[in-house]
Formats: sequence, structure tokens, C-alpha cells
Amino acid sequence: MGWRILVFSLIFWGIFIVNLRAATAEIILQIPALVTVKSAKLYLGAIAKIQGGTDPERQKLAQLSLGEAPRPGKERSISKKYLAFLLKQYRLSLPIRLEMPAQVQIKSQAFCLRGSTLRQKIEATIRIDKSLNKRWLDFYNLPQKIWLKPGDWQIKVAPVGRIPLIGGISFKVTLTNEKTAEKRVYNISGKLRGKAFVYQAKRGLAAKKFLNEQDFEKQERELKTGREVRGELPQKYRLTTRVPGRSYLQLTQIEPVPLVHKGARVKVIVRQRQCVISLVGIAREDGWQDNQIGIVNPDSNHLFQARVIGANLVEVNL
Repeated sequence: MGWRILVFSLIFWGIFIVNLRAATAEIILQIPALVTVKSAKLYLGAIAKIQGGTDPERQKLAQLSLGEAPRPGKERSISKKYLAFLLKQYRLSLPIRLEMPAQVQIKSQAFCLRGSTLRQKIEATIRIDKSLNKRWLDFYNLPQKIWLKPGDWQIKVAPVGRIPLIGGISFKVTLTNEKTAEKRVYNISGKLRGKAFVYQAKRGLAAKKFLNEQDFEKQERELKTGREVRGELPQKYRLTTRVPGRSYLQLTQIEPVPLVHKGARVKVIVRQRQCVISLVGIAREDGWQDNQIGIVNPDSNHLFQARVIGANLVEVNL
């Protein structure tokens, strides 16, 4: 009885060993349809699970170079036929079986910086202007996505030149990875736009006319020049030039009302050491605070210069 059990055991283990050898009589490479890799160089061991064969054979296969890994945000495909062609160059003790789809997609590990984040960073550099009801920035070339290697990326935004009230504007955006010292620079441009209350002339207005709200229609509209008078209509201002009807009042068309008007009679205070006298003069030109203007003595027609110190009041220091 004992010899029968021994024979049966030998037959069983013999069949098991034969099946085991048959099962391991090849090297199996298992590759999924989509693989994400970390390094810049692509090796077979990074995309495939290698089974069977000896340790040196598996290590040799793992070190098979497949070229460059795709850039962050990009993909690369490797076909089963191409990989089989490369593997034919290896002389191994066992045949190789590829368990993979016809095409394998390979991606690099990456971080996506979205355009909405860049927009917020850029808009944060633009100061609020209280004279505007609304202000916004239309971008010409803002990236929707920027793919980067994983890491701690810092974003620095600097306007190129002066920031206008409205109009074209550019920004230098620098992305820096502090760990790898990698740096990327983007030049992003756009157009600043804004809405405000402005003043449209109801009819043609003559130069030198004092500003009066009854002569204008207050409207909220998008600015066209950035020089429109906006907000509240200034008090004690006048026009410097004729304003056509239905046109919008510009800052270049107004000035403060002068303290002294051309042709007006003014009081002249003459100071000489401890002596102060006053006389009457005629202004030869308009004058504002601290302006030096020409004054004519109506009795002698003598012309002299005096400093404006108040409404229809000038002084001369001898």
C-alpha cells in the first residue's frame, strides 16, 4: 500500500512541475492602455509589469529605452508592433509575450494651471478707480491651460509700463518652480475697458462758458478716450474751447474759473518794506492762484506784473 502512495505522489509532483515549467516558459510583459510616468526619460520598466525569466533578464528589459517622455499635458502613443520590433533585438532564454492593446497612450505626471487663476492674479494688479462704475479687462492671448511639472510654482505678475485708465496693456507673467529652479515667462496682453457717468452736450456750447448741468445730459456709457469728464460735473469750471452739440465733454475742454478775468478791474496791493498801498488796475489776461499776470495802470497806462492772491486781487512786492 505504501509503495502505491509513493508512486501516486511522484506522478502528481511530476505533473505539477511540468505544468509550472510550461507556465513559466515565457516572459510576459503586461502594459495597460493608459500609463502615467514621472521621469523625463521613458523606459520599458516604467510602463510594463515584467514576469518570468531570470532577474538579469527582467532588469535588462526594464532598462530598455523608449525615448523621451511626453511633455506635461501632452500624450505619446506606442504601438504593440513597434514594441515587438524592439524586443526582437534581445536574445533571451525564453520567448516574450506582450499583453497589451494595439496602442498604448503614455502621459507624464503634470499640474494644470488654469487661465482663470492667471486672470485673478493679473486683475489683482489693477487698482480700483472710483470715477468708474465698472472696469474690466479683455485678454487677447490668455492661455486657457498651462501644463507644468508637479511642484510648488510661484506666480509673479508685473505690468509692462504704466497702467492706463482704459486701453491696451501688457503683463509679464513669470512662473517659477522653487524646487527645480525651472522658470517660464509669458507675455499676456489685453484691453482695459470701463463704464462711467459722462456728459453729452445738448447743443453747441461756446468757449469760456461756465459749466452748467442744464447744458448736458448725464449718461452711463463705456469710455472711448479715457479723457471724458466723468462722475460729478466740476463746479467753478468753464470751457476752454467750443463744444459741439451731442459730443461728450472732455477733460481737455475745461479749466477752473480764473480768479482774475481778462479786462476786469482788480485791486492791486503794493508792498515795499513796511509801506503798503493799494490802487486799481486792469487785468491784461486771465489769472489763477499765484499766477504772474500783466496789469495796466488805467491812469498812466503803465504795464507791470503782479501775482494773483485772490478773486480780483493781486499784489506787487517791490
